[in-house]
Amino acid sequence: MGIRKTWAECSKITQNKAGGHSRKFSSNDDAEAYLLVKIDERDKRKQRDKPKRNRIYGSSPTQGKPTLDHLANFLELKTATSKPEKKHIILTCKHGTGGKASTISHSDGTVYVVQTTPGAKVPLKRLELASAAMKLADGAINANADSVEIIGLDDSVERTLCHLAPDWKERGWLNSAGKPPANLDLIKSMFELYEQIKGKVALGQKQVDKPDTHDAPF
Repeated sequence: MGIRKTWAECSKITQNKAGGHSRKFSSNDDAEAYLLVKIDERDKRKQRDKPKRNRIYGSSPTQGKPTLDHLANFLELKTATSKPEKKHIILTCKHGTGGKASTISHSDGTVYVVQTTPGAKVPLKRLELASAAMKLADGAINANADSVEIIGLDDSVERTLCHLAPDWKERGWLNSAGKPPANLDLIKSMFELYEQIKGKVALGQKQVDKPDTHDAPF
């Protein structure tokens, strides 16, 4: 950009040039005034078209589009600041009747068949079902489950674990009559495991039976 006195000089910098522009003036003063206006317009245009800072990734204008490294760092930061989802397991127990096997359904869709003692009375079968559920809960916790809910156990099982067993243990595993409770070995092992995992285990909805459907409680 400048002032030339002859057309030959002017054509060298304007003809067939990108953005080439020429103009003729009758005096040098007019040419200088026009040139100053164009210079001012050019400077304002450059300021207006200046690349902006990348606000998302914090990169400088010369870095252009975000690279894969930028994206990886962004995703790592997001992952590090996000709270991990808690893993909650539900075990649904179903006591088998009429010759059917007892089962435990895992919230992942797996169904476990519980082998109970052949010919055992109903209270023992319910304890064996509860014991199997406790062992599954323990396995889930060891596999990093945050919490386990066991539902469908008989109400007498929770009563035994939470109320009767602690009293029996204080009395040397004797009941109020001074005798060892029925199915004591199974109750002791299940109670010991429950004491270890009860901080992460909840006994949910229970199965409450009618009084005439089974033998006396443990």
